[in-house]
Amino acid sequence: MNTIEQKPIGEIVAEDYRTAFIFKNFGIEYCCGGKKSLAQACASRSVDLEEVLKQIESATQHRPEENRFNEWSASFLIDYIINNHHVYVKEKLPFLMFLAGKVARVHGYEHPELIKMNRLVQELNSEMMNHMSKEEGSSFPLIKKLETNGKIEEKNDLLIAELEDEHEAAGAIMEELRSLSNQFQFPEGACSSYQIYFKTLNEFEEDLHKHVHLENNVLFTKVEQLLQAE
Repeated sequence: MNTIEQKPIGEIVAEDYRTAFIFKNFGIEYCCGGKKSLAQACASRSVDLEEVLKQIESATQHRPEENRFNEWSASFLIDYIINNHHVYVKEKLPFLMFLAGKVARVHGYEHPELIKMNRLVQELNSEMMNHMSKEEGSSFPLIKKLETNGKIEEKNDLLIAELEDEHEAAGAIMEELRSLSNQFQFPEGACSSYQIYFKTLNEFEEDLHKHVHLENNVLFTKVEQLLQAE
């Protein structure tokens, strides 16, 4: 059997991020579900493994132009995550909350799912803001300290398992939002706010997948390696 079939999804994406788009197209979870092997992930989604392998081979035959995140230091990767993904989340969530509330008020009587979606967006905001505050205030500085000094005393304060659980929770909220919105497909004749709301949700989910992947499958793997090297 080809060894890539037994390789974890997260590791495959960490080696070449272009594979993320293949997995997304097949409905295969690569961020929170990144510890499953390719064979397991395909089986769980009833996806043709050979077709996935074929597309991976086609997509990765040339070295990517995009950054190879797994080659970066943990500290550099943390700065990238904060400056790109954390900043993005902090900018987009207030806008999403505004749109969610407005669209629910105007169209909720006709589309009651919008009322539940509004509550979920508020929940997502609380989840993500608390999560990023924890990372920026505690976990990330400790990871940088670990990389610089080669050891730390405050291992329990890294909170890796807790952060991974919070990633799962945010992913579950996004999955429910996607389901309630018919895969972010707005109805015919939807107003501009309705359309922008669903398009922004779709964009936010794409960013969240990459954000969580970089932490779960790249950064936290580096932390494990640093801890083992103590």
